[in-house]
Amino acid sequence: MKKFLLGLVCGITVTASTAVYASDTIQAYLFPVRYQINGEIKGMEKDYSTLNYNGHVYVPIRFITENLGAFVDYNDRNTEIKVNYFPAGMDLLTDNKYPNIHFGIIDLYLDGGYTGIWGLV
Repeated sequence: MKKFLLGLVCGITVTASTAVYASDTIQAYLFPVRYQINGEIKGMEKDYSTLNYNGHVYVPIRFITENLGAFVDYNDRNTEIKVNYFPAGMDLLTDNKYPNIHFGIIDLYLDGGYTGIWGLV
């Protein structure tokens, strides 16, 4: 009888600790979805996935922003995501050899006797 109770207590302890450990996990589900952006169906590359977590859909921000004509950048040092959108009438400078590099919103200012340049590249 003592061995049975000892085994029961050990079993309950292991089961309870497993439940506590599992409570720190996140269960998200990948699911297929079609994206329609401005009336046009967009196919998503295999590198991207759409997640469902607690009834909320999490979409890949780079896929969405680039299909909307915006630019996205991730700053690893500050763990910051920047999304920049320029109005349709704004001219951007681009280089045909490097299509992912854009120049826009450049501001010149005087700093003492020097000219400074600030902007988004």
